[in-house]
Amino acid sequence: MRRLLHSYSAVLFCQSQPVGALLLLATMIVPEVGISGLYWVLASLGFATALGLDRDALEAGTWSYSALLTGLLLGAWYPWSWTLAAVGLVGSLASVLLQAALGGVLRTHLGLPALSLPFVGLSWMLLGGTAQLAGVELRAERAWGLVEAGEDLLSGFGAIFAVPNMVSGGLVLVSLLLWSRIAAVHALIGLGVGAVLNTVLRGMPLGLDALTLSFNCIFTSIALGSIFVLPGASSLLLSVAGALLAGVVSVGIARPLTAMGLSPLAMPFNLVVLGSLYALAFRRADAQPRLVGVPGPSPEASLRSFQTRQRRFGVRVPIRLRLPFRGVWVCTQGNNGAHTHQGLWADGLDFEVVDAEGKRHSNAGSKLTDWHCYGLPVCAPAVGTVVEVVDGLPDNTIGNVDTLSPWGNLVILQHGPALFSVVAHLQPRSIRVKKGEVVSDGQELGRCGSSGRSPVPHLHFQLQPTAAIGDRTLPVAFHGTVRLGEVAEVCAEYCPKEGDKVSNVQVDPALVRALALPPSRKLSTVLRKGEEVRSEELLSEVDSLGSRSLVSIGRPGRLWFDSREDTFVCYHYEGPKEGALFVIACAMSRLPLCGSRLQWTDHLDARQLGGVGWWEDLRGLVLPPSNLALRYSLTEEDGAAVLRASSEEPNPRIVSKTTLSRQRGIERIQLRLDGVEMELQCLS
Repeated sequence: MRRLLHSYSAVLFCQSQPVGALLLLATMIVPEVGISGLYWVLASLGFATALGLDRDALEAGTWSYSALLTGLLLGAWYPWSWTLAAVGLVGSLASVLLQAALGGVLRTHLGLPALSLPFVGLSWMLLGGTAQLAGVELRAERAWGLVEAGEDLLSGFGAIFAVPNMVSGGLVLVSLLLWSRIAAVHALIGLGVGAVLNTVLRGMPLGLDALTLSFNCIFTSIALGSIFVLPGASSLLLSVAGALLAGVVSVGIARPLTAMGLSPLAMPFNLVVLGSLYALAFRRADAQPRLVGVPGPSPEASLRSFQTRQRRFGVRVPIRLRLPFRGVWVCTQGNNGAHTHQGLWADGLDFEVVDAEGKRHSNAGSKLTDWHCYGLPVCAPAVGTVVEVVDGLPDNTIGNVDTLSPWGNLVILQHGPALFSVVAHLQPRSIRVKKGEVVSDGQELGRCGSSGRSPVPHLHFQLQPTAAIGDRTLPVAFHGTVRLGEVAEVCAEYCPKEGDKVSNVQVDPALVRALALPPSRKLSTVLRKGEEVRSEELLSEVDSLGSRSLVSIGRPGRLWFDSREDTFVCYHYEGPKEGALFVIACAMSRLPLCGSRLQWTDHLDARQLGGVGWWEDLRGLVLPPSNLALRYSLTEEDGAAVLRASSEEPNPRIVSKTTLSRQRGIERIQLRLDGVEMELQCLS
């Protein structure tokens, strides 16, 4: 039943059994059409199971939604007969195979979804061919009857499932509203664009009707405005433009297709969406509107996930960068610096080392070895491939520069498409990597020197879009950076400014081991909430994609997390607003695995705590999400690491204290949320 209902809901890009049930009911408004669609779905599910196709895709309805659409369309064109039943068996098998083939080719070679191309291709083959079979007759009047545009706008929604009448269309619209308010808004936008086009057109070309035009506009608006593109103000404009283009394409291809005995069906939607996605993929990763890498369970979920990640971790750089050195260094020239960081190279950074008195060198500083940074290791900021190495250029004497080779000895790493990092002015013959070598995060590349345009020893760092030496810079920011001052502050994403003393997190190996939580590790916990006391066992898991999570054994709830080499971070929690996992998610959203005193700020998605209404979904289209800012501090008390958190409000909604053992990890969490006291104790 789950697979059956997901086959219906997959047509609207979602996996929801209630939505699937409503859509099944919408098709049954005209029983002849609905039964035909149901027959095709059941047959395709049977074939997909027998062929051993991917079970996750089977659960999601991927192998059967095209068969559903084809079955509905044939049921609307031809009365039921045994011949049509035989066509359904052959056609549903062909639909599954076509879905697998087209989906595989498009995803592998172009990075695109198959959408409803299998449905269109199969329908073109069957609509004409089926009429030639003995025992099959075309309906004198369609089972549902065409409705003139403007007479009933809801029929445009019903036309998606080949039942274009007011009742069916109303059920489809209710299904959309139940699943996603954002998708429903974009559907209405598409409906409006279709109505406007129908008004301005002097007449429909042969082979096209108002309902076909309408559902192509609706589908295109939903897909480009909320599914494959992150919902927002820019996606609203894209959905309008996409719906308009789908209408124009519908008008343009109708007559040529009719001449070949074909109907436009959903081909305009497929052409516009696939073409748009392919074109948008060639832009910079931060270009607006943003593409959604992997669509979430709903547009709201995709939007909240991105906005919360942006607030928590930043998005200026598409990969996680660490500072390219060890220990504490000072930024001596920041972005738009007074000396060399101007124009095309405005986003460069220079670093040196200062002593306790703030001096960059000892003695008079007349020798290279007087400078504290000279000869210190320079490291890779992230995993990458060495694409360029320059070595052997001499260091300058103090005060002199080499203008013929201004970058000096350097290493250029490639971290991704159009993303390269450069460390420059290195010491001659200190470079330890070769061109073509893959380096790991933090691996030593060479030593800090004074080659090139470097009057004193220092390290120059920049990001750039190509491997060319001296190319323009890209905006840069480092992740998990400790900024030293009166209080050591950990910044989720930070670009050092001139005068900043910065370092990477200095990890505590014992704390790293204690919070590693390897797969299959179990935690026995006791949770006290008022008079209620209950035990709960947690299990650490890792899925096929490498995502790690804690699950509650025998209870609902899953907490996605990661315990990296320097940070324990909770990404997302799904489950009831109680229990051990909920307490951990609230009290330990992010923890640098460091033994020193630190402070930092993190944000929780307010929806995770409850009390967020549907209006927040629509508000999120133009405004940041409702996040709860938490102020954290890490201290040492009686040989244990103590993590305190409090929401930044006059009357804090959350206050917590977490005691961490360097042998066992989480020892005790005391949490107060909305005035309710909870205490979690880990026994193992």
